[in-house]
Parts: sequence; structure tokens; C-alpha cells
Amino acid sequence: MNKVILPQIEHLRPEMLRSYLDLYGWKKYESKFNDIYPLHHPEYKWSNVEIPVQGNYNGYSDDMYVILCRIAKLLDKDVSALVIEIVNANSDVIKYRIASPGTEYGQLPLSAGSKLFSGIKKSLFAAVCDIDTPQVIHKNIKGKKNSQTFIDKVKLGQTEVGSYIATVFIPLDSLSHYNIKQQTLFEIDVPVSRKVLEHLVCTTDQLNNATDNAIEKFIDRPEVRKQTVSAELCDAIGSMVDSGKNATFLEVMPQWAPALIPKPEEKLPKKIVIEAKRFHIFRKVAQSIKKKNAEAPRELEGVFPGIVMFCHGEINSEGLREGEVILKLLCRDGDNYEISAFLPPKDHAEAVDAYKAGAQMSILCDGKIKIFGGQKGKLLSLNSFTIVKQKPNSPPSLLDDLS
Repeated sequence: MNKVILPQIEHLRPEMLRSYLDLYGWKKYESKFNDIYPLHHPEYKWSNVEIPVQGNYNGYSDDMYVILCRIAKLLDKDVSALVIEIVNANSDVIKYRIASPGTEYGQLPLSAGSKLFSGIKKSLFAAVCDIDTPQVIHKNIKGKKNSQTFIDKVKLGQTEVGSYIATVFIPLDSLSHYNIKQQTLFEIDVPVSRKVLEHLVCTTDQLNNATDNAIEKFIDRPEVRKQTVSAELCDAIGSMVDSGKNATFLEVMPQWAPALIPKPEEKLPKKIVIEAKRFHIFRKVAQSIKKKNAEAPRELEGVFPGIVMFCHGEINSEGLREGEVILKLLCRDGDNYEISAFLPPKDHAEAVDAYKAGAQMSILCDGKIKIFGGQKGKLLSLNSFTIVKQKPNSPPSLLDDLS
């Protein structure tokens, strides 16, 4: 037995293998034994396999290894790759193959690897936000609950021999709280996580092949397949490879979960090859979208009601706690903003007390504070502010005289 894949087989449940074979056309046939699940494929000779019903007996791994070797030979697959495919049959996969000197040995400079993985993570964050809250500019994308939930479910695979390939597994149920139908492991309606990957792949493909004229039109209306594309997504894709370094190209290769193969009419890209010199186009598009959609700043000063949303502090050299506080600020124009600032110990303690009590606070903005945009829940950093006093817990009111 191949001892390398033994730990993988030990965790491979019989029903996972049965479901996988069902997807590829294996059919059950009659058997007088109750402790096996017999299957065969009508198009293969000698394809009969007898899968154990239970997976908790001595010798289970040995039996499963023999079965997997037989199936791998029939499907012309490596047995280790087959095990990984079975385990991840309910996950989409996207691979990023970077080509530069040394990658043929599976090596990549640390700085280049860090840049690649950072870009992958940022692009997934942005793609989730595009699907969840479509808009051309996102603020604080990492702070959004849905995007963080999605990222927490995503897994990295090992790089492949003979090149440097970053493999990312995206379970179809990464955002299962969206009321996704899931009766069994493989009976799934089109989930949001699939839409996220489709959006990422199609945006990458369209911008990679766009002419100068098409790029100009895209900047005026950033949209792919009727889905809004954010500047953050374009910027994240463009940040995966440094155009000035030795990298020659990046291949993006999506592999759709066997449990949910896309229909041919969807015409999703199978492989995208981005030459290093084109990465600056993605960054340029992102900058142009931000510039086009930037709003003139408005200046606010005075006293405003606010609610503490988050507190984080550390003990300073004097033994007192200080740190960041985020508050929801209600402006007089009716917009809600979340503002962020670093507070000294005295103010930080008052903010913590208000947070614990769920109490409203009054915030004095010293000087003129520039606030960009008019979107609710926008995270801002104040130049400075002072906590004036703590109000009893009550709904914010613009009629309150807080001064």
C-alpha cells in the first residue's frame, strides 16, 4: 500500500466514494451481501467494485486502497489525485500557475509568493462583496461578515510538481446561510459561492482580452455578465504579479466541482493566460474607476450622537489601556457613518463602558473632519475627536441638544 495516502483513505467515508461514482455513471447491481454496496459501470469492462457499507472495521483502509487503485486505473487517474478529487467533489477549484525562472522546480521567490497569495485572497474578498453588495467601490471589504465567512471556508492545496501552482478549494456551501438548497452532499441548487468564482473568473477573462476601446467602456460602466465589478476586484487581480519582475505570465485555471458541472451554454473560461505586461491594465482600470466615482469631501464639525461598535486596546508603558474604537456616528444629514480613531486611556475607558452598557455617547469633532461619500456604514478615520459625555441608552435623535 502507498503509505503516503493512507491517512487520506482513513478519513474517506464510504458514502463519499459512492456519491462520487454515481456522478460518473456507476450503477448499483444486486448482491446477496448486506455489508457491501456493489457498483459497476456499463461502459467499462471488469468495472465491478464492492464498496464497504461501514468504514470502521480493521482492514478498511486496505480494502479501500484496492478499490481506489482499480477505479483510478479505469479512469486513467493517479490514485492520490483521485482521493483528493473525491474528498473535494463538492468544491470548486481555481489554480494559479505562475511562470518565472525557477518555477519549473516548484520554487518561487518569497516576495513573489507573498504577492500572489495576497492578491488571491484580496480578489476573493472583493468578488464576494461584488455579489453580496454590488457597487463599484467597496469600503472595508475585510470587515464584512459574509466575505469573512466565505474566506474562512476556503482552503489551499499543495503546489504541483514541475511548476508553481497555487491551488484554492472553494466549497459550494461556503455561504450556506443564503438559504441554499442542500438535501444531500451532491443535490445542490446553484450556490452563491459558485457565483463568486464565476464572477472572479469572467471578470479576469474579460479584462485580460479587452481592447483599449472596450476598457474605456468598462470604466464608464464596470459590469461583467450584468454583475457590477468593483475597483477592489480589478486592483486585487492586478496585484498578483509584479510586472517589473521576472514573471512572464500567470495562468488562471478554474475547475468546477463534479457535483455541479456548469452547463455548456454558460461558456465559462477554461483557462486564462495573463501576460505579465498586462497586469498594469487591471490596476489602471481600478484607479480609473475610483477616480471616476470619487465624491467631493464634505466637512463636518460639531457634536454628534454615536454608538460604540467595537473596542480594541493594549496596555501602554504606563500600565493603562489605550487603543482603537469604532463608533457609529449619526450626522445631521441623516447618514450613518462608522468612524475609527485611536483613543488615549481615559477616553478609551469611557468608550469601553459605553460599549458594555449599550449606551449612546456624544462625540465632539475637533476641527473640520473630511468625510467622503454618502454611503451608510462607511468606516472613517477621524483626524481627532474628544468624547464629551455619556448619554443614557436611547435611540439617536438629531433633535437632542448635545452641546
